[in-house]
Amino acid sequence: MDEVDKYIAKFPGATKEKLEQVRSIIKSEAPQLTEGLKWGNPAYSSETIMFILAGYKEHIGLHVTKTTIEALQDKLADFKTTGGSVKLPNNKPIPVELIREILRCRIKEYEKQGVLWK
Repeated sequence: MDEVDKYIAKFPGATKEKLEQVRSIIKSEAPQLTEGLKWGNPAYSSETIMFILAGYKEHIGLHVTKTTIEALQDKLADFKTTGGSVKLPNNKPIPVELIREILRCRIKEYEKQGVLWK
């Protein structure tokens, strides 16, 4: 069991399930990224951090950059966002296509505009 597996395994029920779902989406959308822990949370990086996941009792956090969140603000209107993160409530289904769009937007802003982590 690797360090990200251990991180996810410590959460109960819905939080664990949502972390596993988003992890799977990230791995399918961005298989070129390296997975590991940064600041104690699952992180996906290349030359810079691209995404971080964080588990909480009521939600999971998908941390990207403020510019990614701003670029997709209209599509994120139904979610609570703070700075460079979006909260995905545990009591609602994971918005798979929206997550894919967030990931693609973050990758594009890095590759085309050189936007680094925070």
